[in-house]
Amino acid sequence: MKRFPASVCRGGGIPPARAWLALFVLVTSVCAQDFLTGPRNTFEVHKRAMGKAFREKQAAAGDQYIQTLEALITRMENAGDEFGVRPAQAEIKRFRSDRSVPQAPPVGTPEMIGKVQERYHAIVAAAKSEEEAQVKTLSERYVKALRGVEQKLKAKGRVQDAAAAAEEIRRVSGGSDEALTQSLSLPKKYAGNLMCVYTFEEKSGRRIRDLTGRRHGDLQGAKPVKHPEEGAAYAFSADNDMMEVEHLNLAGSWTLLVRARFPLKPSKDPRVLLSHGYKLHQVVVDVVGELGVESGGFASSGFSVNELKGWHEVAVVASFNRTLFYIDGKPAGAAHAICAKPMKVFGNSAAGGRPWKGEIASILLWRGSMSTAEIHDLYQHRYGTP
Repeated sequence: MKRFPASVCRGGGIPPARAWLALFVLVTSVCAQDFLTGPRNTFEVHKRAMGKAFREKQAAAGDQYIQTLEALITRMENAGDEFGVRPAQAEIKRFRSDRSVPQAPPVGTPEMIGKVQERYHAIVAAAKSEEEAQVKTLSERYVKALRGVEQKLKAKGRVQDAAAAAEEIRRVSGGSDEALTQSLSLPKKYAGNLMCVYTFEEKSGRRIRDLTGRRHGDLQGAKPVKHPEEGAAYAFSADNDMMEVEHLNLAGSWTLLVRARFPLKPSKDPRVLLSHGYKLHQVVVDVVGELGVESGGFASSGFSVNELKGWHEVAVVASFNRTLFYIDGKPAGAAHAICAKPMKVFGNSAAGGRPWKGEIASILLWRGSMSTAEIHDLYQHRYGTP
């Protein structure tokens, strides 16, 4: 099996034209029984290389962040500015512990430290955009080659192999984001920054398809259920029920829509909708029913879900140091905190033991924070006037 050198995916450039030609030749060589294995492995190798390049740039940005803070400390010490030295030293210690930077500087942070944090976010965001553009180009060219393979297989009467090629196309692309938003009754303008979409149409198995083709879910234990008014859904009720996803690091700026059925079942523990890990939850309902965020401690939105009955759309917007909540397109309080850690699990705590205790019919996640008007518009397009 021919593999392209890692250099074609390293750094800031898209792989050269000869690499695409080699990939096309590889894909169109349909002779072995497992004709998709080689092309798929080659595609995944390059995709992982692009992800590795991003992580290396993120690590380099972290090193630069520490070096800049250390230089800032030296300047402040020379100027006799003790007020700024201690926070900078504390930030270096904290960053070395978990390698994450708050999306917005905490209240009381010296201005210069805040500017250093903003610079770090700008570098990481640019690197992530570059990686996503590379992966998109790689996927588009792979899909184009696969479509040619599918047509040849059909012409040769190899119906089953053609169907396998079509499934691979769906796996990689999930259709264009614009077509996807249209199928979900959403305007095309919401195609931008769409990260993942789960509609839980699967009747069995562990794999939950992400309709964008980017991050398929790995289901643990949750049971499929059917409702005439909503169609497919999954119940997350037992201690180990959850859907794991490839880590989503959106740096504290994201928008989530979840179609969920209420009331939730009672629990002596918090009920977690979206989690990074133990006591680090982006969306959680506490034991008395209040929506909020847990990032070391629980921060309530002031809204209780106990009075909700039937199916409702829960919208969550993380922005700076606040997490805003909406029910059916209308504001439902705000928690003055965010959990900026990567997202790992839907329907439970990543550590288990904190299931949502309810049913979920769909999940949509965007990078970036939407406005109140946009949340209202999204609900109106999908379900009518709230």
